[in-house]
Amino acid sequence: MASRSHTEQQQQTSLDIAEVLKPGGYSCHSIQIGDHLYQYDSSVSPKQYLRYSDDTWKRWFENGVQYINRLQRSDWLDMFKASGLVLVEEEVAGEALSGMKVAEEFQHYDETDLRCSNLKLLHHKPVNKNQ
Repeated sequence: MASRSHTEQQQQTSLDIAEVLKPGGYSCHSIQIGDHLYQYDSSVSPKQYLRYSDDTWKRWFENGVQYINRLQRSDWLDMFKASGLVLVEEEVAGEALSGMKVAEEFQHYDETDLRCSNLKLLHHKPVNKNQ
């Protein structure tokens, strides 16, 4: 059996959360959307990974030891929505991109997505009135 990508694992996790959450229950998530190198070198932008194409990223940075989240704010919102959870509250911490050249793969995202370095989400699982 082929292993799932980290993105596929995250999608499955959002589905699992929705499945085990009681109707009417809430889930709270704090998601770091930044380059882990920033943890060791504060002169590096937490959004530095936006500079690299997928090919360059896979060749030089992606490995089985660490994962750097390249999903953006709207990707996370879409995953939780697709799992049936309703967004109650969202808090976004952003970073200045300081004229950073953004790789083509990320250029379709809006400014809020690109600048978001930490995302806090509160979701609610609706009560199914047919039960």
